[in-house]
Amino acid sequence: MKSILFLIFAVCFSLTTLADSPLTSTSLCVGYESNPLVKSALTTKKISKKQFSFLTGKGSINEKLAIVSALGWGEHAQGNCDQILAKLIKARKSQAKFTVDDNLVMAYAQALGDYFDMSKTKPYFDAINFEDEKRESAIWVLNLCVMQNLLDDQERWCEIYQRLEAIRTLDGITRDMKPETLTQGLYEYLDIYKDTCTGDAEPPRDDEEK
Repeated sequence: MKSILFLIFAVCFSLTTLADSPLTSTSLCVGYESNPLVKSALTTKKISKKQFSFLTGKGSINEKLAIVSALGWGEHAQGNCDQILAKLIKARKSQAKFTVDDNLVMAYAQALGDYFDMSKTKPYFDAINFEDEKRESAIWVLNLCVMQNLLDDQERWCEIYQRLEAIRTLDGITRDMKPETLTQGLYEYLDIYKDTCTGDAEPPRDDEEK
């Protein structure tokens, strides 16, 4: 079980993917829309001082990831990622002093900022011991990035669904995510890949930007 969940990519992948993908078609902010910081991020798509203060504070990682998710993906997200990194380095004095949550936030922000190149997330994941990480939200951040890499090889799309099922039934972890984040923000899109395990359906495609 752990081998499918915690495999960290050993080579640098270059993605040529569609707008629909495990990162761009899922959302970790579903269910948090009433949170003022998430609401602001959804509206402005720009990181604010209050949001950054929360990201570096003692708040829950699922709420921190919800803020990053709400900031969106693509070109503006890369700008937010660069700002978060610069401010984290200033706050911690050194990237070597990043906390586990800092590295998770940066990995997700970087993945959304450049979802064509997951190799940029590797330094942040390498700094985290996922064998000891029990939080569901943290496990999801890692696996969304791995799923994004799998999208580059159509013959491995079934593995995306297999990872989803593995996390959904994984024992001994802290279920820190809201039910609607899982059902609407993740499963609704990722469950589509079940059909790629049977070979009797076309791969998922939706031309509408999420």
